[in-house]
Amino acid sequence: MNKKPFSTHFLLVILMGLIFILNPLKVFAQDSLPTVDEVLENYINALGGREAIEKLTSRTFAGHLVKDVHWEEPPYDVAHLMICSKMPDKFLMNIFDSAYDENMVYNGENGWRKDAKGIHRDDYIGKTSTAWLLNPQHAIHMKDYFKDLKITGREMVKDRVAYVLESEGHTKEYFGLYFDVETGLLLRIGYHHDLLDYREVDGVMIPFRIVFGRKGGAYTYFFNDVKHNEKIDDNLFEKPAFKGMELYSYTEDGKNITYTLLTGTNRLKLPEKIMGSSIDIDELIAQIKKLASGEMIFWVNGRLSGKLNNNIKFIYPDEQTIENIKSVCKKYNITLHIEDMEGMK
Repeated sequence: MNKKPFSTHFLLVILMGLIFILNPLKVFAQDSLPTVDEVLENYINALGGREAIEKLTSRTFAGHLVKDVHWEEPPYDVAHLMICSKMPDKFLMNIFDSAYDENMVYNGENGWRKDAKGIHRDDYIGKTSTAWLLNPQHAIHMKDYFKDLKITGREMVKDRVAYVLESEGHTKEYFGLYFDVETGLLLRIGYHHDLLDYREVDGVMIPFRIVFGRKGGAYTYFFNDVKHNEKIDDNLFEKPAFKGMELYSYTEDGKNITYTLLTGTNRLKLPEKIMGSSIDIDELIAQIKKLASGEMIFWVNGRLSGKLNNNIKFIYPDEQTIENIKSVCKKYNITLHIEDMEGMK
């Protein structure tokens, strides 16, 4: 009569043993978890302590961005990287090489992004996890950025055991915080951002390698020089200097018109540059809407001889299309200059 209860109890013991073997960190994890405040204070101490962090007013990084992804051309590339962060929340990032230049700035209230398509208002730049992480005093202001933090357990981050903190209004996939149980250092943000190669600079620990991983590839910041409390002019974080946008319109068959909107320079663009960035009228309108208020567009057909090559000719669209473009520019406070070109309008 006792065989059945004994068998049930025996199976239950075996089952719990298997659960512990397969995932030992989940078993009784809640009984021994520290509080959120304890995890955050351990992080501050692991970095170098509150006093050392509070002495930092700015931080500059110099290094390289390595792109190793299969979905872009070229799939592998290396660019120079320069980052500046100044208290309380100013941020600048510049990525550049011989053929590419992207600039992102945030002055504490407004942000802008400057790339091959021009300058675009982007206030989210100052609210990204990257801008927060590279702020020199980010560790002592965690709760300002991550609201209503709670500790949810322990998980493995590669070969390290980590406490996991989650924040109200932030998804774990992108903003979960993983703190090394042993060292107290932040190991990962979300599922994809790994913080590696911590080194001491002016008494404070800093990750010299940050990996932004994705399925099939990753973007990696490699820092080779980090400096604190350098004198940084606030104007560096303001809207980037800009020569306006250049707009080209041209046709290959004499009927359908293609457009190119490029960052302005003091020289005429090569045909390969113009044709390599061609868009249709809908995409042109979409790009104009993204420009910062107050920008200028120069429709520069009038500077050119008329022929792009043997088959493609610069030509303005019909009056109705031109009026539509003017209307969009007016609505978004963009100044449009149309240069005359005899016989082409």
